[in-house]
Amino acid sequence: MKIRTLLLIGLSLSVLIMQACQTKSQPEIINLFDPNNNAEGFGGDVRLSVTQKTKVNEVVVYDLKANYRGKLVGFQIVVPENTNQSKEGFGKGIEIKSMGKISDDFRNALAEIYKIKTDQEKKFIDKIPVAFVDLDAFAKSVVKNAKLDGSDFKKLKLFFESKDGEEAELFFNINKDQTQVELAEKDEEYRPLLINFFTKS
Repeated sequence: MKIRTLLLIGLSLSVLIMQACQTKSQPEIINLFDPNNNAEGFGGDVRLSVTQKTKVNEVVVYDLKANYRGKLVGFQIVVPENTNQSKEGFGKGIEIKSMGKISDDFRNALAEIYKIKTDQEKKFIDKIPVAFVDLDAFAKSVVKNAKLDGSDFKKLKLFFESKDGEEAELFFNINKDQTQVELAEKDEEYRPLLINFFTKS
C-alpha cells in the first residue's frame, strides 16, 4: 500500500513538473492594441508576440500573434538570412504571409483600429513581399557618429508597392530579445492602402 501511495505521489509530481515546464516555455501573448503605447503618433500602433521562430533553409520564419477582443490574431513574417542590405540599410526579400483565419481576423482588427470600413468576409493576402530600410544603419550612413535613440527595438521601415504603383510605409520594430514586434504608423494617410495591401483580391 505504501509503495502504491509513493508511486502515485511520484506520478503526480512528474505531471505537475511537466505542466510547469510547458507553461514556462509558452510565450505570453500580448494584447494587439494598448492605448498606453499610443500616447504619441497617430494612435494606430499595434504590438504582437513572437510565439515561434523557425529557421527553414536560408530564411527565418516568425509567428506573430496577439489578442484582440477575445480573438487570437496574427500573421507570419519571413526574413531571409541574406537581405542584400546596402551600407545605407536598404534591403529586400522580407515577406508577410497568412496564417489562415487568425490572419483574416488580424486584418479586420487592424481595420477597426485604423477606423477603416471594410468587408469583414475578406481574407488576408496569402503573401506579400516588402522592401525595407534598417533605420539605424541609415542614420549612421547619413551622419557618421549619429546618436541612436537607445530604444530596445530594432527599427525597420517597410515599403509596400502595388503593381499599379500605389505605395505605403509602415514601421516594423522588433525588440532585442525578439519576443515582441511593433507595427507603428508612418502616416495615417497610409491606413486604407495598408488594409488593401493586407487584403486578398
